[in-house]
Amino acid sequence: VVILVTLAFSACTDVGVEPGIQQLVGTWQIERSDGSGQYLWRDELTINNNLTFRNRELIFDASSRQFLGYKSIREGTFELGGNVFELRTKKHAHTSEPYAPELIPAPVNVYVWQFRIVSLGSSAMILRYICQPNENCIGGVVVYTRVQ
Repeated sequence: VVILVTLAFSACTDVGVEPGIQQLVGTWQIERSDGSGQYLWRDELTINNNLTFRNRELIFDASSRQFLGYKSIREGTFELGGNVFELRTKKHAHTSEPYAPELIPAPVNVYVWQFRIVSLGSSAMILRYICQPNENCIGGVVVYTRVQ
């Protein structure tokens, strides 16, 4: 029993251990209800070998799970320094409606999102948002599941 726990624990990256870019490469997602029960929201993050990323917020019908459209799309580059994962958004598109059938990202001023990698395994990634100076936030935790 101790051996199994040790193996499962060592498969993840803990704070202070530097993950490699290859461990991040792939498509990760989070799914949740919108609270009304009408829509299912999926945050999909694709990380590429060439240090680029694409983040899409997709909206589905909650009962049929049929894809309805997009809430937002972000594209840019990323850096990995130790266990700090930094996304630099360079293109963005967003709708104030519940969803849009198509969104085409346009160039924007670079916006930086920083996360501390709390845990990184073959099937899950836990990130803690790093609040920026003068930003009103609590530094929430996000749990992504690998889908590719």
